[in-house]
Amino acid sequence: MLTLTDDTTRQGALRFCDGKGRIITGEGTTPVPQLINLEELQDIASSIERGGEVSNEALRQMAGAGGSIGGARPKANVLDDDQLWIAKFSSAGDASPVERIEVATLKLAREVGLNAPEVRLVLERTRSPIALIRRFDRESTARIPYISARTAIERHGAEQGAYTDLAQFIRQHSDNPRADLHELWSRIVYTILVSNTDDHLKNHGFVYAGDFRWSLSQLFDVNPQPERHRFLKTAIIEGEPFAASLELALEAAVFFNLAADEAKKMARIMARQINGTWRDIMRNHGVTGADLRGLEPAFEHQEMERALSL
Repeated sequence: MLTLTDDTTRQGALRFCDGKGRIITGEGTTPVPQLINLEELQDIASSIERGGEVSNEALRQMAGAGGSIGGARPKANVLDDDQLWIAKFSSAGDASPVERIEVATLKLAREVGLNAPEVRLVLERTRSPIALIRRFDRESTARIPYISARTAIERHGAEQGAYTDLAQFIRQHSDNPRADLHELWSRIVYTILVSNTDDHLKNHGFVYAGDFRWSLSQLFDVNPQPERHRFLKTAIIEGEPFAASLELALEAAVFFNLAADEAKKMARIMARQINGTWRDIMRNHGVTGADLRGLEPAFEHQEMERALSL
């Protein structure tokens, strides 16, 4: 099954070769679609989701475009010139404009200084916009080896972990430990402040930096969830509760080479930036009216107030 997946779009740090050392690209694979084919792929994905009739050719096209990027939502790989992007489609079961919100949240992350990928919306004036997220495990057509955080800290199946476990991996294996530790701690605070609750170990990762070192990958899969009970999928400190707690984040700062005063200042500045701009960024990406009001609990909550008052 692994050798049938097209090497062009494969994610990870493994490559498969034949007896002569040639990379196995997958037999009968369909070329990666171009950006201009997005509407066609969207129609195929929608038909599959509805259980409608789909030709074998269309199924092969969608399977080839999907590659090994995984995840629960309909998505595909597409090429824009020589650069590989992930296209995320709207789902029939969406109760809110998920793609608009994800693009806006990643743009907001870039605004507050986090290392987030280039993102944009296409078909943004339609009812079913598509989110485009640039693949960070590619340098033009060259592939950069990637491992998930789950692989990095050797967890299996549904085993969970802690951000302090990731900090330990960074100290041992990063090409720039100080920068990666500060970035990861800032992401914890961002996750808390925007109420992202899908921060499991497969939604963090590392890209190969050469010389047996790894670098924290760009931020991805960050989606605000306006829930009353706010828990993380990855604990902030090993052995502590999975609560989305600013107090725990500040307590953990020492594990990320941050002094207490420095951590408080960083959290306060980020909270002020988010508090002052999140509505405008959402509106700029078409999130308005009831959808915007529905997001308020994700950005206006007790932990935000604590950060603003530091």
